[in-house]
Amino acid sequence: MITFLKNHVNEHNIDAFTDVQDPFVCLLEPDIQPADAWVQRVEKYIIRHPEHDVYHVDLKGEPAFPRKVSAGKLFKLVFVQGRLAPLSSFIFRWSVFKDKAVFRADGSLDPMATIMACAQLRPIRTVWLLKTDGPAPVAPADDARIWERIELYRWTEAFFGEDDYPIGTGDRMDLYAATLAKLYPGRTEEELKEVMGNFQVAQGPLRRRRAASALKKALQERKKDLQ
Repeated sequence: MITFLKNHVNEHNIDAFTDVQDPFVCLLEPDIQPADAWVQRVEKYIIRHPEHDVYHVDLKGEPAFPRKVSAGKLFKLVFVQGRLAPLSSFIFRWSVFKDKAVFRADGSLDPMATIMACAQLRPIRTVWLLKTDGPAPVAPADDARIWERIELYRWTEAFFGEDDYPIGTGDRMDLYAATLAKLYPGRTEEELKEVMGNFQVAQGPLRRRRAASALKKALQERKKDLQ
């Protein structure tokens, strides 16, 4: 029922996965190997609830992910509340994944954008498992990953639109600014200000000033942390 792919899917090789015969796929990091009991429990759950395009295996802790999670809710859980949701914990309907997968400018897969795009029509269904199965490893937030996050934010502006964005304008500016501030002092304040001003949420004279103020505040906090 589930094909576990350890090869990295990208924009240039996705059509080469012709050997995927199962209706669902899970993209694993090379050092992750799911236990047989894990696979059996997840497959039984999908059989009982077959109508979803994305399933999220939550290693049950406190608090647990909700039973059903929309794309907007997932955005808030991950980017506002800081919840962990690695790509290897998601299972996709293969036909939907091939159609909806989102790729960055360099051709690499954007995991969170892909998850939200695949869940656009139907909510993600959470599969709760015991914490004893162990969490998937999380990569450190280096500069490259921060830029990937910024690129994802740009994607979400088009994906959700202004009216349906999961968080309000002020919170959105604060989120973007806090992420950009992590690049300081590797990037100058002027460089970060230019990036901030290019977000859709910062367009217009009033919003541009609000965005600049949010970035200034985030940089002040960053400088305190670096002292």
